[in-house]
Amino acid sequence: MNVTINSSFGMNQDDRMITQAAQKSGEKQGAKNKNGAPGGRNQIFAGDTMIALKDPIEFRRRQAQQRAMKVVSDAWANDAKIDESMNERRAHYNEQAKIRDDANQELSGINRQKEELKEQFGIKDDSKEQKDLELLEKRQDYMSHVSTESPTPEEWERLAEIDKEGLTEYQKRALSLNGYAGKCKIDMEEASRQMRGDVGSLRSIRIERLKADPMVEAEKTKEKILASANKEVMGMLVDESLDNIDEKAEEAKEEAEKKAEEKEEQEDKIDDIKEKQALEEAMIERTKEAVDEAKAEQRKNEAPEVEIEDMMNLTGPKELPKEVNDTLEKVKTSMKLLEADLKGIKVDEQV
Repeated sequence: MNVTINSSFGMNQDDRMITQAAQKSGEKQGAKNKNGAPGGRNQIFAGDTMIALKDPIEFRRRQAQQRAMKVVSDAWANDAKIDESMNERRAHYNEQAKIRDDANQELSGINRQKEELKEQFGIKDDSKEQKDLELLEKRQDYMSHVSTESPTPEEWERLAEIDKEGLTEYQKRALSLNGYAGKCKIDMEEASRQMRGDVGSLRSIRIERLKADPMVEAEKTKEKILASANKEVMGMLVDESLDNIDEKAEEAKEEAEKKAEEKEEQEDKIDDIKEKQALEEAMIERTKEAVDEAKAEQRKNEAPEVEIEDMMNLTGPKELPKEVNDTLEKVKTSMKLLEADLKGIKVDEQV
């Protein structure tokens, strides 16, 4: 009884599509070669096609292993990219931290210079010159976007008066230092902003990895692919085994039938031989009977001698069938029967 098992057991849609595509890849790649496509990749496809046609089970194993390895390698590559991105974020964070620290250090130096300048000119904190300087610095910071705090309308009126009066040397030099300080403040703020962005990105990546580790998922997918391929290969092996069993059973059946025919032919030959032997024995027996009758007739007639021809006449067609006469003739000619033996019948009687 023939049993058929579906070889695609456990094969998903992607696997079936890949298998079908592999069976046609040789023809397609051959056409590409004619069009002048590179030969290396075509040779690989042609080799896979030959394996698929020659050993589909080995081809399915290789196919599953390649797909599993691709899943893992893709996951590794993606994970490596994520690690690279995280490392770039860390490097950028460290770079911005250095910018911030350098700017902060420079700002500290500028603030010291401003204090030294104040002492050099003997300016008091509550003096009108210092108060006007602070108002000028406020406007400077607002105009250079260091600060978002705008002077009040009253302060704008006072600033207009200061501009008319003109700035003192101290105020000029102090405002110059404040401009450098403003640049340091902008650099520090921008560096801090980018550092906060790096921290947020790193935190998001870590959270996503905690939700689903790509390498763990890749390993699970790989195991599913290999398990599915193993089921299919087992089905293919069972199919192949059953085909081999059916083939061997058919060969054994044919061999048995052949031997039976040979045996029947041999038996037919043996039967023919037996029939011929029986016929010859019957003929010989009839011949002996004829000879005995001839002897009896000779004794009865007391004939002195009987010629072989006479003996033949005694056992002629009227008494024996033609095949017996033929047998006697064969006895006479092939066995070289001596006429003396027949002539000795008389002597035998006397004895």
